[in-house]
Amino acid sequence: MYKKNTHLSKIIKTIIVLFLICVLLMGVLVSAYLMDKKLTFEKQEKYIPGIVCIGDSLTEGTDGSYPSYLEYILRENNIRVPVYNLGVGGENTVTIAGRMGAIPFILDAFEIPAGVERTAVTFVQSPGKSIEPLLRSSDGGINPCQVCGVEGELSYDSNENVYYFTRSEAGDAISVPENSEVVTYASYSYTNNIYILFMGENVSYENAEELLEQQKAIIATQTGDDRYLIIGITSGTKEEREHLETLMYEYWGDRYINLREILSDKDILESHGIVLTEKDLEDMEQGIVPQAVRSDHVHYTAAGYAIVAEVVYEKMLELGYLTEVMEEANSYASRWGWIQKIKDLL
Repeated sequence: MYKKNTHLSKIIKTIIVLFLICVLLMGVLVSAYLMDKKLTFEKQEKYIPGIVCIGDSLTEGTDGSYPSYLEYILRENNIRVPVYNLGVGGENTVTIAGRMGAIPFILDAFEIPAGVERTAVTFVQSPGKSIEPLLRSSDGGINPCQVCGVEGELSYDSNENVYYFTRSEAGDAISVPENSEVVTYASYSYTNNIYILFMGENVSYENAEELLEQQKAIIATQTGDDRYLIIGITSGTKEEREHLETLMYEYWGDRYINLREILSDKDILESHGIVLTEKDLEDMEQGIVPQAVRSDHVHYTAAGYAIVAEVVYEKMLELGYLTEVMEEANSYASRWGWIQKIKDLL
């Protein structure tokens, strides 16, 4: 009996030792997996510091947003690049351009006090270049801003209908001369990112040519390279948008996404499971984006925003913007794919 118990005890001890060894090995593997994952994402951000989505409410989103869906698609493909949503509802093209530093916000003369207290400011824009409706919801990359080298924050008091500047830290009082510019955070903080510009539904331009000039000004201000996309507006019919879209194609080439055309394509929508009515089909014959992917006259449903994100992702792949980060992601997946399979089984 004693020998049997001794033998059993040895077996138990052996099992415990083997178990502890397995736990230790798993701990080492998990640590290596997490470290490799961190290094992979750091390498990806060296190639692409971020993807900056610039626009109005069609970027900010209503029932979801295309930047959030785009980020989900990237994560599903092991790409951990930040996606910044700089969409602000209600803004026109001039306001958007001002936020990005392309058509700078110009101030009348005023005094920045020595203390940290808000001071009323007046904007003096060129005729037809109204800043309204600036700061009606999120700031979209305005703050922290700078005025005459003083860092602070622009704010809007809706009750008073007055804009204010508040310096971040106390210092010497500064006399700001007339025609001084506001240097916004977004105008200098996203160097070498991928830029996706989607604006034009809230009109602040006389014609298609002026819209193009505003787009060019934003891209020239923002890009450190040629990685950008221009998304076309989706309201109107094919006939109504012919001149605008032709102009966009001619200048932007394959960096231009004709979203109206894509979202009014029967095959594309049905391939995404969109159920179309007879009225939808009639509208699409004219090149109108159907109600099936719209939540109102211009904004999209969640399914519509998801399609926009997919289109943007595919276009970035096509243009080679994601080549290096995809290589890092695929290399990482090949090294650790077996862990993902275990996780899926669990």
